[in-house]
Amino acid sequence: MSESYSRRAFLKKSALTLGMAAIGHIAGLSKALAAPQTGNSPERNMLIAYFSHTGNTTLVAEQIHTLTRGDMHRIRTVEVYPAEHDPCSELAGRQLRADYRPELASRVDNMESYSIIFLGYPIWWHTMPMACWTFLESYDFTGKTIVPFCTHGGDGFANSPRDIRTLCPQATILEGYHTRNAHAGRMSRDVTDWLRRIGMTA
Repeated sequence: MSESYSRRAFLKKSALTLGMAAIGHIAGLSKALAAPQTGNSPERNMLIAYFSHTGNTTLVAEQIHTLTRGDMHRIRTVEVYPAEHDPCSELAGRQLRADYRPELASRVDNMESYSIIFLGYPIWWHTMPMACWTFLESYDFTGKTIVPFCTHGGDGFANSPRDIRTLCPQATILEGYHTRNAHAGRMSRDVTDWLRRIGMTA
């Protein structure tokens, strides 16, 4: 076999190999572009977990959801709190004094997939409801970021940030947002500015 023939055969084979590789690359790229994107985008690793009794905290949670597209999880208890203010307040006060942990009606099955957890609640007896204590003790928040938000009658956050830090010492606690109950339905601009300030929206 001559040297020139061998060279021509080699070049022909190399060209064929490169051509097949290019076709395979293009096919793979087309398939990747056509596939749905499942990357860890900001909205996919945010959870908005909230406890709401009268609906005020729900309004704030929904506004956060609209702006961040984070997943929503409503914290509910097996034992339903009374609808009337005084009986509900009395029960909440007894639970706090007894350091009681009410049983929750549902769990977040994929908590490990979230790195940012917005935690919402009304202020009861100068802190968050005991249902939120149960929630925070039900998962490992090590390395996660917790962003509190609350509704209140005039106490602001009261003692709740301190209690969150006590329950989740290995988590990062960001600047939270609070609003009076009467203003909960009119806080769109405030929530937008707050989320932008803490880097949760553009």
